[in-house]
Amino acid sequence: MSLKNTKNWPLLSIDIKHIRFCFQVFPECIYFTILALRRKTLMKTVVFSVPDISCGHCEMTIKKALQHIMGVKKTSVDLKKKLASIQFDETSVSIDKLSETIADAGYQVAGTV
Repeated sequence: MSLKNTKNWPLLSIDIKHIRFCFQVFPECIYFTILALRRKTLMKTVVFSVPDISCGHCEMTIKKALQHIMGVKKTSVDLKKKLASIQFDETSVSIDKLSETIADAGYQVAGTV
């Protein structure tokens, strides 16, 4: 069945008209919506054990180093448990890169939890 031949399918005709209208008027909105939905499903969280952290300065140093990495969405540091939790887009950055960034900031990463 051709999409132009919607005589027997009036609802399909309306849907096609609406979809065509959206693509013509709001192509960037559709693109960014699809991109956002795709990125939402590709978010991952990793928790690193960082035994050297002991104070608020350590926490801020790690957070500041990670905030400049493309793909990092959220970072939290638990000083008591000595853990750094990072939510990131796995298509933009790897776990190895995140670990390397923490090490470059001066803190040894003992592994993932």
